[in-house]
Amino acid sequence: MVDYILDACSLIAFFRGEKGSDCVAEILVNNDCAIHAVNWCEVLYDLMKSQEGESKVQEFSDDLRKCGVNIYETVDGDMCKEVACLKAKFFERKETLAFADCFALALSKRFDAPLVTSDKEMISVWDEYKIHFFRPPKLWFTPHPMIKKAMNGEIKIDRYTSESDIVPIVNRLIQETAWLLKASFLDRRRFEAGFYAVLEDSPDDGRSKTLSLNMGAELAELHNPSLLMEALLAGILAGAGYGPKLD
Repeated sequence: MVDYILDACSLIAFFRGEKGSDCVAEILVNNDCAIHAVNWCEVLYDLMKSQEGESKVQEFSDDLRKCGVNIYETVDGDMCKEVACLKAKFFERKETLAFADCFALALSKRFDAPLVTSDKEMISVWDEYKIHFFRPPKLWFTPHPMIKKAMNGEIKIDRYTSESDIVPIVNRLIQETAWLLKASFLDRRRFEAGFYAVLEDSPDDGRSKTLSLNMGAELAELHNPSLLMEALLAGILAGAGYGPKLD
């Protein structure tokens, strides 16, 4: 029986004491874990790049053995097919997924066990595979130059910002926000407070108060893109803890 499948990044984070390493440590101690040999090679490569090299590899290998982590070495026909299908699926989506990550997902599917990872590419298969993020991944939403400037305080994005600057990115931000809420990386109650505060402060069109927060196409249709952008950003900041405390 295998409780969790480990991606290379989870063990590298554990070894280096990076953010989320405490979560990985808890999983290692309290569960039966496995890692595919392909992903184990990634870990060894990362360790070998350090000055200590081989000594670190031996030390870490001993630690894993004590934790009972199983290195899965089998690459049979079914796994090859699953890996190839995954790679092709991402190609069709015009997205990229490394072959090593395909092996990790294939092993996760074989054992019906969550994959412990922080890779942003796994967001795309959140609904198809069991994914356990030991830390929030770097978001696949690439900030528009205007958002970067806003974050640096150079400009202000609000309901009066030109719609032509907002439209190209607002739908991606809607998708990103939906995923953050689903994965519980944002507090939903705080998010809704920040989100609706902006909408309720806007000229009432008779629809904002009955808006269902499902982040679907209807959301984009009900409000102009500039206002929606401001509301989403306000909600994200509040949901992440940057806002007034709620009773």
